Amino acid sequence: MKKVYLISCTANKQKYKCKAEEMYSKSNLFRLSLSYALERVDDKDSQIFILSAKHGLLSLLEVIEPYDMTLKRMNKSEIITWGKKVYKQMKEKFDLKNTKFIFLAGQSYIKPLEQYLNKETIENPIPVNKRMIGKRMKWLKENSDKDEKSFS
Repeated sequence: MKKVYLISCTANKQKYKCKAEEMYSKSNLFRLSLSYALERVDDKDSQIFILSAKHGLLSLLEVIEPYDMTLKRMNKSEIITWGKKVYKQMKEKFDLKNTKFIFLAGQSYIKPLEQYLNKETIENPIPVNKRMIGKRMKWLKENSDKDEKSFS
């Protein structure tokens, strides 16, 4: 079964148009999540994606403009629409029956997708599930194969 890592976007972004991987690289949480995922995949371009409040499912190579949007500031209807959009993108990109998704994201990015994905599709326990950002970062550091110094 193919494993795909889904990393949430972050508020801390570059101020210029660039690849999605670079756009969020100012964020320590994003860099830790990306490093964690990179250690566990064979092909980052087909196994690591970003959950973006604005764009939905983003490949690391997709070039985007900076934006200021978060699911936390969306109303319930907008969040439901976002979840449907991302699920549609996932169906187009992956064989959902043969893909396991590992979420490296907060609850606001996981919850809108849970209704579409069955228990066999979501890696459980979700590595950073229900952890606040500081605790997620600590967990990612503790569970990374890389030297912690490379994350500072």
